[in-house]
Amino acid sequence: MTSTTTAPPRPFDHGSSKGIQLDTWLLTSTILPILNATESDAAQAQLHLPLPEICFGNNTLVLHDSATNLQFQWNALDALKAVGRDTEVKVAYADEWARGQANSGSADVAVQKPFDWTYTTVHPGSVSLSPSPSPTSPSSSAPTPQPQPPQFLPAPPTHPGIPLHLLARQDIPILFYDEIPLFEDELGDNGIAELVVRVRVNSTSIFILSRFFLRIDNVLFRIFDVRLYMALGSGEVIRESKGRQAGYEEVKARLPFDKPTDLTPLTDINWVHAQLEALATSPPPSAFPPSSRPSSATPLRHPTAGGSTGRLTPSASGASTPTGRTAEALGRMDLGSESGGESRGARSLPKWEAEGVKLEVLKLPVAGGESN
Repeated sequence: MTSTTTAPPRPFDHGSSKGIQLDTWLLTSTILPILNATESDAAQAQLHLPLPEICFGNNTLVLHDSATNLQFQWNALDALKAVGRDTEVKVAYADEWARGQANSGSADVAVQKPFDWTYTTVHPGSVSLSPSPSPTSPSSSAPTPQPQPPQFLPAPPTHPGIPLHLLARQDIPILFYDEIPLFEDELGDNGIAELVVRVRVNSTSIFILSRFFLRIDNVLFRIFDVRLYMALGSGEVIRESKGRQAGYEEVKARLPFDKPTDLTPLTDINWVHAQLEALATSPPPSAFPPSSRPSSATPLRHPTAGGSTGRLTPSASGASTPTGRTAEALGRMDLGSESGGESRGARSLPKWEAEGVKLEVLKLPVAGGESN
């Protein structure tokens, strides 16, 4: 079993890369500009699909254990590899446009290289073992096969899941926080698709949230969250994957009653996330009389300290605490909700296989390559 942290945490900041060393675990986030033309051409050739309008192909979040060479990584290109080759989702005016084409006698336009134009990805992050030197035998030049990384397996029914009550505690100082954008696309001015990874580290745990958010105006909202939690010394990593979607009008119906024409909340990802969670486990607002409709859910946010510098600064105890823009960003990092229920009955939306909740556990290997 992995031992608890014995050496003091060591945050570092090298400009485009920063992170923290926790005993044998090294967490590094790298934030660079979007891909240039040459890099974009190479990425498109590799992926066989057009890149999103804004692609941070060189941004990464890497969590590496030097004792076992186990590594978790999030990056844009791996996420885009999980984008499907087709989708049933259409923009709001698609049917009207198709009727216009038919009435005008225009020939159908064939899609040469179909792909999911919404960029919906359910990539949970990559798990690997860092390459190690491959000894060769005197009689053969073939390298020794590298061991395979441990796999996430379905959690037993009695597993408690991610301990949200511990993540919400305010008495445990935050040692490191960062937000790593991976890609964004405005879908031809029909909405937005974006993928962002956030990480938060304290003296007892590492928590990572990868969130894909999709809004197609007048059609639907969709969120796919992957939460990764590791309690230092526990010997396991918990991963929760959760897909939620709902019709645009379903979510719009949950706007505050005192400001029914203010559509600003529909652009607030945290607000939309809270409504999707509520819709997944309760009837839509139209099922209630106006006087008894439930109030809009409020997303769970982690309380943070204020500030103005936007950087990690040492506290009196020597730990780094988030300030300024970093603290504000931390307030936008949804820890999750206790609700793990499946979605309501079928809606008039395309079926999405990722809708629902999945809880998995990975047993950490020990030095020498065996799992706990």
